[in-house]
Amino acid sequence: MNPVLLSVCLAFHTLSIVLLIGNFALSALVVLPVLRRIVTEEEQSRLIPALVAKSRPWVLGSILAFIVTRFFMLITDAHYEGFMQITNAWSVWMYTKHIVVLGLIVLGVYLDMGVARRLAAADGSNRTSRLAQFRLINGLSALGGVMIILITAAVQVM
Repeated sequence: MNPVLLSVCLAFHTLSIVLLIGNFALSALVVLPVLRRIVTEEEQSRLIPALVAKSRPWVLGSILAFIVTRFFMLITDAHYEGFMQITNAWSVWMYTKHIVVLGLIVLGVYLDMGVARRLAAADGSNRTSRLAQFRLINGLSALGGVMIILITAAVQVM
């Protein structure tokens, strides 16, 4: 692949990872703790779904960019030996990373389409459990993002 095109792919791939993982990490480490301290649960149940809706286009765009750029980078990598060819340490780590990415996407979809939407309609004790569920899944997503970054770093030195 042309080095300029590969550089553009890598830049967009990295940006998409930052947007996807950063969304979960910023929520888990900054937004949710601040909301928990300064607004009521009722207000949180309105604010969190609104924040999720506002971030949705960025998250979906980053997932699309991630998939497209990774495809091009994958087929040009010297370590890549073909679809589902797990023949070396690099391929083991890359397939592991892609499984974690898929899990992160599934968690994100569930967080958005399931938990956040039910949170918007929740009331009373139901609201408390939905908020706890949102925090837990968002936190797991942030940890999944950390795993992706660690695996990516390991693969870069192979």
